[in-house]
Amino acid sequence: MRDLKAAGYDLRTGDITQMRIHGVDSRYMRDLKNYGLKPEASDLTQMRIHGVTPEYLKGLKDAGYENLHADEISQLRIHGVEPDFVQQARRLGYDFTPQELAQLRIHGVDGPYLKRLRDSGMRNLNAEQIAKLRIHGVD
Repeated sequence: MRDLKAAGYDLRTGDITQMRIHGVDSRYMRDLKNYGLKPEASDLTQMRIHGVTPEYLKGLKDAGYENLHADEISQLRIHGVEPDFVQQARRLGYDFTPQELAQLRIHGVDGPYLKRLRDSGMRNLNAEQIAKLRIHGVD
């Protein structure tokens, strides 16, 4: 309770209970704060439920995705966007938005697929074009 107050949270009993049930503790809040986040209580709980860890946040940051909102981070995690996929895309010259990254992963696009497209001469494609190719079985 003291840590919550010190972190600037003035929460209802239900919020505190949900956070406790899902393992949101002062260490987790500090880790998020070190990343630059101070999410709402419900976002804290959602991030924890979906497995957003300090290591995951560091991976996103290292891949060039800093200053994301809590809901963007949760969506990336929910849809299986791993930092190595983001890094592979960046190395191949892509600069996708968080929403585009999630959509690509939803449709099964991964780093090797992006590389195959590039190596076959299909360059300068946007996320929507890449997803359509994948959806329609272009390999």
